[in-house]
Amino acid sequence: MNKSKTYLSIAALILLLAAGVTALSSSRPAHPKWVQLFNGKDLKDWTVKIRTHEVGDNYANTFRVEDGMMQVRYDGYTQFEQQYGHIFYKKPFSYYLLQVEYRFVG
Repeated sequence: MNKSKTYLSIAALILLLAAGVTALSSSRPAHPKWVQLFNGKDLKDWTVKIRTHEVGDNYANTFRVEDGMMQVRYDGYTQFEQQYGHIFYKKPFSYYLLQVEYRFVG
């Protein structure tokens, strides 16, 4: 490939990347509206999935709400056996910023 074709290819790539960045930035709202996902009372609108259990089975009350906080506890397990859990919100998001407070104890 000669130098002019190489430079043309590089210029085309830069233009495509710039167009993609512009398209991404223009799809974001200037002042996004915050959406509160957790109501501080219960797990409404959330789905639990724990390894080796069916979707929606919150085995041993692993995910719970106490004192207005969503908590993950394994105190109801006799053996952990790598039964990691996940919790999913009802609605997917394509662009988001999360504000979270968390702590690990014990």
